Amino acid sequence: MTTQDTVTGTADVRSLPLAPRSPLSLRDVVKAVRTLDTGQVQLRDAGGPVSRIQLGPKWLVPPAVAVFSANAIRDVLGRNDASAERCLVHDEVRNLGGGSLFVLPNKPWVPRKRALQPVFTRQNVQGFGGDMSRAAQIAGE
Repeated sequence: MTTQDTVTGTADVRSLPLAPRSPLSLRDVVKAVRTLDTGQVQLRDAGGPVSRIQLGPKWLVPPAVAVFSANAIRDVLGRNDASAERCLVHDEVRNLGGGSLFVLPNKPWVPRKRALQPVFTRQNVQGFGGDMSRAAQIAGE
């Protein structure tokens, strides 16, 4: 099997290397994840723009990949089912909270993505920054 599909330009996911493991300890990773306003910066600074994190014992929680660069986020959000594995955690989160970007397989997500796409223009996203900053300040008070 080739690692690159010349028609679609996509790679066989199994042939890709694992994301580098975050050097943070389990305790530090859990602390960073629980600190929503600054934890993402700690994870990014320690592990880089894409890093593999472990949120608990391997026998209990599968590793996750944390993505902090715009290009990598675009790759994740534009994913297809072949490049994004879903597991029991996703099923449980979907049962508890309903369908969302995090838990839905690609096929049901595509119409939602297309409906939201016009909102995420460069101009609108720049405007969101101020709102998000104010919300973070309020939450931190």
